[in-house]
Amino acid sequence: MYSKKMRKRTGWVVVVAFALGLAAVGGVVAQNADREALADRTPVSGTLTFNPGETSQTFTVPITDDAVDESNETVTSDLSNPGHATLGTPASATLTITDNDPPPSAEVPLQPGWNLISVPRHPVDTSVTSVLSSIDGQYDLVYAYDASDAVDPWKKYNTAAPSFLNDLTDIDETMGLWIRATEPVTLTLSGSVPSTARLMPFLNASASR
Repeated sequence: MYSKKMRKRTGWVVVVAFALGLAAVGGVVAQNADREALADRTPVSGTLTFNPGETSQTFTVPITDDAVDESNETVTSDLSNPGHATLGTPASATLTITDNDPPPSAEVPLQPGWNLISVPRHPVDTSVTSVLSSIDGQYDLVYAYDASDAVDPWKKYNTAAPSFLNDLTDIDETMGLWIRATEPVTLTLSGSVPSTARLMPFLNASASR
């Protein structure tokens, strides 16, 4: 539901044309700020009637609630062709369609033994147990290399060890991980898709003997 208001009451019946999306009213085409928004709402147009003493009217914008993760989208609503009134400023408004869908998850198959993987998502909760929750009980050891720690770059998480012995506490998309799986399993990772990736110097160095 979207509301339009008059600044002053009037003794006349006032009729104002409105359009949202690409619907044309009175020769005026309302512009959409984001073309992708066309798929998420239905263009609407019509007239708003203000009877004497009324200063506010509303119209409904049908929104399609899809399951696609996408950016917020905007469309513009325009007023035109007023009768017995003059359009004030502004005569248009931008509406934002807020995305409410989670990012798609990523699946990484693991084989029994050691698996070298990257993390293609930025987790909301970066704790080791949260990131690896989908394979809880199906792995027993995780190593990560921290190039910023010159003294002790290898960080470890052992499921059987007390917490004070584990120095790998968080996992994110900047890390390469060695995970020792105890059986064939698929690691499911959720979170936002990183816009950039940082290459770790150790994991990208050539092996030499």
